Amino acid sequence: MPIGTKLKGDYESDPGLFGLVASWELTLRAAKKSKKTINTYLLGVRSLNSWCIEHETEFGLGRDLVLTYLVESLEAGLAASSLESYLKGIKIFAKWCQAEGEIDSYDLANVIAPRADEVILPSVSPTEWDALVATCAGNTLSGKRDAAILGLLRDTGLRARELVKIDLAEVNLREQSILVHGKGGRDRYVGYSDRTAVAVDRYLRARRGSGGAANEPALLVSVYGGRFSYAGLYRMLGIRAAKAGLPHINPHQFRRMFANEALDNDMPGGDLKALGGWKSFRMVEHYAKQHENRLALKSQKALFDRRDS
Repeated sequence: MPIGTKLKGDYESDPGLFGLVASWELTLRAAKKSKKTINTYLLGVRSLNSWCIEHETEFGLGRDLVLTYLVESLEAGLAASSLESYLKGIKIFAKWCQAEGEIDSYDLANVIAPRADEVILPSVSPTEWDALVATCAGNTLSGKRDAAILGLLRDTGLRARELVKIDLAEVNLREQSILVHGKGGRDRYVGYSDRTAVAVDRYLRARRGSGGAANEPALLVSVYGGRFSYAGLYRMLGIRAAKAGLPHINPHQFRRMFANEALDNDMPGGDLKALGGWKSFRMVEHYAKQHENRLALKSQKALFDRRDS
């Protein structure tokens, strides 16, 4: 949740898991927790719910969802100290839900709030990307669309919400560039490779013959019609990862892949900042530290090879 974003959602009228916050709050009051403590706990759960609303994702307390929320909120500019406080409330709510039999298990025990300058978070490797693309083989619209998505995620580092909001009119097929409407009203152009251009072309040709989808203004469409959603993107990547025999993959891991490959190929930090849509150099510096660590690891392996030959 970006800085300044108002918390959304009224838990007192929510029919789902988030609606249990009212009962949890009652339990906290009965336990004689102070009003300040209760409000702090509630803020964390409401922050997670706001993020879920922003990303068109069902509210939940699973490890993968909470980790994605933490990382994306940090990279969006939320202070690490705030995340630590929010996570505490989320964990306490999740423990209560398990104790009340509202969720089957509690798997947040080892989850910690990440700090941008300390934690190395998972990315997608080229080998994993190839395995994901291989699952898209075939002559279906969804397969061709998903292959195009995987190419665009790797080439551009787009945020998931930026990707699903792209309209066809914002894609320059000849120049292989896209006008992206980023956070805070900051527009930018990003380019994509010849390989991805081929995938996009295959998808668009299949889409033109698919009936209702042919008339949609959105670049990415559901096979059932209408714009492809963030939740749909999240589910698709989970399905593709399972088919490829990989752990669960979320959209943000491709953003890290993009940044890592850019720095590994000597892209200047200013260019990476502009293409990634970051307001400051904070995240560029974070990825640069990881890049330096990878170079050091290569040097260490070369040392071992020379020493042991």
